Amino acid sequence: LLCYILAAVPDIGEKLVRMLRDSDDETMRMVGGWFIIRLSFRDKRYIAETDQLVEEGVLYRRLAADVAARSLTQEEFRGRAEQMLIRFFDDEDKHVRQQASHVFREIAPDEFSRFTSLAWAYMNSRSFMIDGSYAFFDALEKATCPTCDLVISAAERIVSDLSKDGQTGGLLRDLHHLKDFLKREYTASENNPELRKRLLDVIDKML
Repeated sequence: LLCYILAAVPDIGEKLVRMLRDSDDETMRMVGGWFIIRLSFRDKRYIAETDQLVEEGVLYRRLAADVAARSLTQEEFRGRAEQMLIRFFDDEDKHVRQQASHVFREIAPDEFSRFTSLAWAYMNSRSFMIDGSYAFFDALEKATCPTCDLVISAAERIVSDLSKDGQTGGLLRDLHHLKDFLKREYTASENNPELRKRLLDVIDKML
């Protein structure tokens, strides 16, 4: 109910959030912290406090990564959410990285073009290479904007890393996802010899 109280009577809602934050129970304090983080994407007054929470420890970073991923396409402070997600893509904690990568579940196919800079940041991050990228590739597949450069660059990076150290697991799963994308882009590149050559080079390396 606190979400509704904050929306209808914010002064009372904030008092309740402060009671949670002042609790002797750690779980209650974290619930209050979640509300503070959530509010920071709507109200600038909560930004500094949220930044402090993020620095407190990994549990608050996990909360912040989840809230930022859910807030990117809906909230007023999109730029702040994007900055936090880019940071969390390279976090030392696996769960923080995974929560941040869930942002690609929130991006509608016809909105993907608005978030290509975030997609590039993700693709060049620790999360892309270590944690598996199903949500990212699912968003790529459904996107209504051109994604050829992202698809090719993703394949090139995965093939390069496989060639360097022979790791498999998540990288091979990602490569499997990319296979159909590359075939689709190759079919569409008939009138673009330069692009077709680049695609063939990637496919050769994959083989």
